[in-house]
Amino acid sequence: VYICDNQSTDRTLEIAQRYCGAGLIGFETIPHNGWYCWEHLLRRKEELFRSLEADWFMHVDADEIHLPPTSYSSLVSAIAAADALGFNAIESSEF
Repeated sequence: VYICDNQSTDRTLEIAQRYCGAGLIGFETIPHNGWYCWEHLLRRKEELFRSLEADWFMHVDADEIHLPPTSYSSLVSAIAAADALGFNAIESSEF
């Protein structure tokens, strides 16, 4: 897990620090300077995608919940199954 935080006020980074070395590989604050710059955030996520050593990359916003398909007990098992079948992308339905 790598967290990009937009200067939230919910103690995200303080809480995240507890998980360093336990699944969290990094975190950073991306300043919003009074407005939300979607392009800057997406550019940073692309940089992370290219530089992180990971098998999978998920772009998840704080207001999203990713659930596994009903045939899997967890999202981890669903991703592992897709990986074992040779897939390199997973589509999730928005609604």
